[in-house]
Amino acid sequence: MIIDPRIEHIIEQLEMMDILDEFHVDYTMDGKNIGVGYVGIRPCPFCGESNNHWAVNLKFKFGTCFKCKGRMSIFRLISYYGRMSFEEVKEYLLDKIDYDVDIVDQVTQIIRNKKEEPTYIPPKKDELPNNKPITYNLLRQNSYYKSFFIKRKLYYWDIKRYDLRYSKEQIIFPVYLRNKIVSYQMRNIKNKWYSNGTNLGSYLCYEDHILNNKPLILVEGFLDYTRINSYVKIYYSNEISVTTGYLKMISNKQIKRIIACKPSKIIVMFDSDSWFDYDRVKNAVPMDVDFIILPKGKDPNDLTWNEIDLIFGEISGKSRIRKRFNVDKHNNYQSMPKM
Repeated sequence: MIIDPRIEHIIEQLEMMDILDEFHVDYTMDGKNIGVGYVGIRPCPFCGESNNHWAVNLKFKFGTCFKCKGRMSIFRLISYYGRMSFEEVKEYLLDKIDYDVDIVDQVTQIIRNKKEEPTYIPPKKDELPNNKPITYNLLRQNSYYKSFFIKRKLYYWDIKRYDLRYSKEQIIFPVYLRNKIVSYQMRNIKNKWYSNGTNLGSYLCYEDHILNNKPLILVEGFLDYTRINSYVKIYYSNEISVTTGYLKMISNKQIKRIIACKPSKIIVMFDSDSWFDYDRVKNAVPMDVDFIILPKGKDPNDLTWNEIDLIFGEISGKSRIRKRFNVDKHNNYQSMPKM
């Protein structure tokens, strides 16, 4: 961790491509294996791989190998490509400070900022539409709600656990933050139509329950969340967290919330038709990201208990998750192994 605030400030101002050019690093900006916002460099300093799997993120200023998972901070990148010791890197960065700025103005601004109390801006939230509590009698007497619960593998205890409600053939999923409802998502029980709160894309599902320094499974929708989270609650309590961004495309605000939760790694488990979303998450999140790629036609909510057992056996074991669930070069999904 960089402690000197002067160095932190100058790193914020640095442009990665200027650094690479200064050290005469040969890089490429497009081609196979190069993600959005990255430049590829050959070879990887860790594994020696030379197919552009070693890349530098221009925005977040770090290096990573998508093959061996080796990583370098900007401090280590400068040390490596500039052939400097860490002390020399500090001197190199300090030499880039603009000394033409009036030091009196700088000190005055620092004192002023310390005296100013930060203004608290409460997060925007949505009010729930008119609703009623889901009761056992409703599920027993209304065939549509009963069928929806059975098909989507929802149980009566899920009503209390997730505070599920209904309104005019809609199931309402409230979104909680700090024990308060901040938004919602509604699902029509007769079709796949969704209706979302205006600020739904600003929140994660049960963000308060995400564990620091533990693996976080990111699923695509609330129904996927209920299915996978039920399994996690029983077998992996206090070991693995689950969340969803509710929407088809996870938002930048939600990605920032995921980073702020500080999981040890992210395991993306989207629906089988969402392959394009995997790379987007991998490129956007500056931490270890792994994938569970489900076979064609499979959603996390569709999985049987035995299939979930198989997946979590690999998550908790030493084998790589991708070995059993993978795609070929034509993106044709392999079939689920027979149980």
